[in-house]
Amino acid sequence: MTTEPRSFVFDLERRGLSPRFAFVAAATLEAVPAMVERAGVIASAQRARGLDTEGSVSARIRGVLPLVGPVIVSSLTEVEERSLALEVRAFGRPGRRQLLWRIPDSRGQLVVRVVMLLGLAAAIVSRLTGTFPSLP
Repeated sequence: MTTEPRSFVFDLERRGLSPRFAFVAAATLEAVPAMVERAGVIASAQRARGLDTEGSVSARIRGVLPLVGPVIVSSLTEVEERSLALEVRAFGRPGRRQLLWRIPDSRGQLVVRVVMLLGLAAAIVSRLTGTFPSLP
């Protein structure tokens, strides 16, 4: 929720992860909120047409069934559009991609990262020397 999916994908690729795996991770992160939003829009449209989606549990279940088909069909359409867009952008070409966008680190992030690495190194050294308390 705090990291933009695009930033997450580019950082994964920058660290050497396969572009295909990075895309799968981003698609997964973006798919769930998109499906929830799409289901809300479809539910509103179905209610406008007179579908009863509120009331008893059985009425709600009957109201959900007409939503499943349009949500699945629209999700498949979106997947097809994404695959065509990736194909047009030569996503499947062999070789390493050159990333043109770099995620800048703020000074605070750099300081925290260095402090954490130093703390980790100190913990490893103290554990190896026996001065770090062992866990029960």
